Amino acid sequence: MSARSGQKNQYQHGVVQRNYRNRAITKFFKEAGSIEKYGSGIARIINECHKQKKSGGVNGGVNSVYEGIKKTPNLKAKQIAERLNTPLRTVEKELKKLKEQDKIIFKGVPKTGGYFVK
Repeated sequence: MSARSGQKNQYQHGVVQRNYRNRAITKFFKEAGSIEKYGSGIARIINECHKQKKSGGVNGGVNSVYEGIKKTPNLKAKQIAERLNTPLRTVEKELKKLKEQDKIIFKGVPKTGGYFVK
């Protein structure tokens, strides 16, 4: 087992050696209530990532785009991005995934057409 894989395993199980870079800043944030407990950040991030995977958080964007098209058909990517308050590039990627899954179709010409659920 390499040193890196051993370190990764420690993070996954919440066993972390604390190495404070600036004790004064650490103390300040602890007293301000911004830190729940010392050295828990990595473990909390990993736990949150696992929760997101279980709850479908990874596909949440694709689902929201799909539901948006379902509710309001004939929208272009820019309009969908504005309604969802999501970057245009992100919406374009999600539209591409939905097209590959054969769930949506673009009807019409680029200037006046829009996306529809199949």
